[in-house]
Amino acid sequence: MKTFFHGIRASRPCAPGRAGIAALAVLLAGAALGGACKLLDLYTVYLGDIFSQISVWILLCSALCLYSPNPLQAGVRVFAFCIGMLAAYYAVAEGTGSVYSMTFVQGWLAVCCAAPWLAGLVWYAGGRGWFARALGAGVLLAALGLEILLFDKLRVWDILLDAVLGILLFQRPGFSREKKAGE
Repeated sequence: MKTFFHGIRASRPCAPGRAGIAALAVLLAGAALGGACKLLDLYTVYLGDIFSQISVWILLCSALCLYSPNPLQAGVRVFAFCIGMLAAYYAVAEGTGSVYSMTFVQGWLAVCCAAPWLAGLVWYAGGRGWFARALGAGVLLAALGLEILLFDKLRVWDILLDAVLGILLFQRPGFSREKKAGE
C-alpha cells in the first residue's frame, strides 16, 4: 500500500521547526481571514456574499494541501487554518453582537475535525496517475455538490473559483506530475 501511494506522490520531509512555523503562519492567516470575513459580512453586501461561499474556502484549503510537503503537513495546516478562521470569525461575531447559532458553530467544528483527513486525500490529488486524477475530480465534484447543496445554485464566483481549483488540481506543470528519472 505504501508503494502505491508513493507512486502517486512522494512525500518530502519537513523539519519540525519549519513545520511549526508553517502551522503557526496558516493559523494566523486563517484567523485574519476569518475575522475579515465576518467584518465583510457585517459591513459589505457583495464581498460578504463572496466570502460566505464554500468555494472560497475549498480553494484556499486545497491550495494549502497541494503545496504542503506531505499529507501529514497538509492535514496539520488545513486544521490550523480552519480552527484559526472559525475562532476569529465567531470571536468577531461575539465582539460585534452579531447573531449566530451554536448549531452552525458545532457544524463548522465538525468540518474542522474532518478536514485533516480530507486534506491527506487532496494532497494525493496533486500527484500523478489515474488515482490522483480521480481524487482531483472528486474534489471538484464535492465542491460543486456542496455549493449546490448549501446555496441551492452555482453562482458566477463559484464557477470562477472552481475553474482556479481545477487549474491547481490538473494544470500545475513541474510541481508533482513530472516524470521520474528513467521513465
